[in-house]
Amino acid sequence: MVCLFYRLLSGGQQMVFVALGDWGADPGGRVDPEDPTQYGYNDQIEVGQAMGEWCAEYDCDFIVTTGDNFYPDGVTGVDDPRWYTNWYDVYDQHESLQNLDWYVSVGNHDHYLIENPNRVWYQVEFSDLEPRWILKELYYDTVIEKDDIRLFMNVIDSEALIFRFYNYTMQYEFFNASLERSHEMDPLPDWRFVVAHHPIRSCGRYAPGSPRLRQETEPTMDYYDVDVYLTGHDHNLQHITRQDGSGMDYVISGGGGRGRYDLTEVRCQAMIDDGYNLNAFHSEYGFVGFVMEKNQFTAHYIGKEGVEYYNFTRIKA
Repeated sequence: MVCLFYRLLSGGQQMVFVALGDWGADPGGRVDPEDPTQYGYNDQIEVGQAMGEWCAEYDCDFIVTTGDNFYPDGVTGVDDPRWYTNWYDVYDQHESLQNLDWYVSVGNHDHYLIENPNRVWYQVEFSDLEPRWILKELYYDTVIEKDDIRLFMNVIDSEALIFRFYNYTMQYEFFNASLERSHEMDPLPDWRFVVAHHPIRSCGRYAPGSPRLRQETEPTMDYYDVDVYLTGHDHNLQHITRQDGSGMDYVISGGGGRGRYDLTEVRCQAMIDDGYNLNAFHSEYGFVGFVMEKNQFTAHYIGKEGVEYYNFTRIKA
């Protein structure tokens, strides 16, 4: 079982981080003539620029990825040049991002199951070489503390859970035990986030979300008072909540640079008919920035031009 680990941050009255998903666009510049938006390395660079500017203003503490870190087939090793072309060279050119830790989750493109089912493990191995790349296992949990703000994150490998590999039953056992443990901590966390790649509620290309993952994780998250289910996979920016105001916020940050996916109206309506609201949908490149205090946080939806499309605030009862 993966062990909980802690990060203690210094200074400040707020905890600030960026959630970025579906960002590792192919630097080879391949273009689909029928849909040139699907290979967006230049868009990834522009999103990185917007992140650098936003983090310079808000003084970011770390970054969270929602998976699909390297398109189309993950990395070929810890010495793959893509570590530079897609990561160091894109983000570290901005002073505000240079020293930040990245809490990593993996997606379907990171696994690349067709020819090399073990390719995803290169990203785990890379964490031994680069301490800022936090991915000691494909699923894990952590507590990040700054001043008196405590954030608990459970990061899951949703690809393995959906498609039943890498001893997925053990991961479910860890998922349940981890969330239960979050209620036994002293002091208790102020916020509980679950981070994954696949959404369980969505209005984009993958609407209305993964039914298997929804059935097998949502009741647990509700029971243990998870505040945010944070994902990517749909290449856009979304915010979804229950119509009765209960439960968690569903945040999708999948606009990191690898193409954009539009609204799927019919399947979105099925989600709405099931008791959910689509509060925001932006088929744009960008990221979601969180500014957290002990009793409330605000999520800012930022486009690649640095424009704030939308924001919402969650307040602790």
